[in-house]
Amino acid sequence: MAKAGNDLIYEVLKQVQADVAAVKHTVTDHTRQFLDLRKQMNGLQSQINGVHDEMIRVKERVVGVETQLDRIESRLGFVKA
Repeated sequence: MAKAGNDLIYEVLKQVQADVAAVKHTVTDHTRQFLDLRKQMNGLQSQINGVHDEMIRVKERVVGVETQLDRIESRLGFVKA
């Protein structure tokens, strides 16, 4: 009877060990996927920052062109309606 109890415990422990190994594998896979997503998010953030910087430069350029246009119009005597 004790032998049967030990065998049952052994089988249950083997199954628990297999289940723990499967959970570890799943956690490792999810961790890898999470890190991949984090890399993608960092890449997207860099691209967004680049677009934002470019928009600032374009806006500054437009302001400069508007200033030049105002000066030209002033010299030519054009009046804004």
